Amino acid sequence: MSALFGLDNLCRTLVSGREEVAFGHAETVHRLQELLLLPSEAAIQAAVHAEALFRAPNT
Repeated sequence: MSALFGLDNLCRTLVSGREEVAFGHAETVHRLQELLLLPSEAAIQAAVHAEALFRAPNT
């Protein structure tokens, strides 16, 4: 889990000031997620029923 958090921080640093690029990458990831039939983040959060768990890393 900490590796994913570190990767997230690295990616945020790399695209700082380049929001258009970040949104383009997010759209690509979303399309890949749909292509691979992976569940959405919202579906995972609903299945886990632990809102605090998902909010903690974003604070």
